[in-house]
Amino acid sequence: MNDKLVIPKGNSEVVTLSFDQPKTGTSSNGEWYLYGVNHGGSEKSFFASEKANEKLVNYKKGDTVKITHVDLGDKSVYNVEPTQGTTLTKDTNDKPDWDAIAAGKVRHGFALEAYSQGKELTEDTMAEVEDWVDYVMNGRKSDLPF
Repeated sequence: MNDKLVIPKGNSEVVTLSFDQPKTGTSSNGEWYLYGVNHGGSEKSFFASEKANEKLVNYKKGDTVKITHVDLGDKSVYNVEPTQGTTLTKDTNDKPDWDAIAAGKVRHGFALEAYSQGKELTEDTMAEVEDWVDYVMNGRKSDLPF
């Protein structure tokens, strides 16, 4: 994968993803997202913008997408859309699991309290914290020490 896919402004290219996830990293220019793609029968690398990555992560290896480099005058953006026969792998309309979020916040509070009491991070401490979380979230008293 030595060739780099460069899409000039105003043009589109159809590619097939070679991997499920990009390689990522940080440089002096910020975050980067490197995708392996098959373009015209050749393996190439494609550096996606943050916005293009937000769309590309919804597809998996073997999916074929059309990437368009849209010229907006003083800047440009990449648009990603599935080709015929390709569907989104992930549901982009997923709703947050508010119960899980609330439980995480409760767990965080009890973990901080356990830490402030000098408790070690052991299986017993974690189980005790989970018992408290269960009590707060569900009103159940399993093996709480009171």
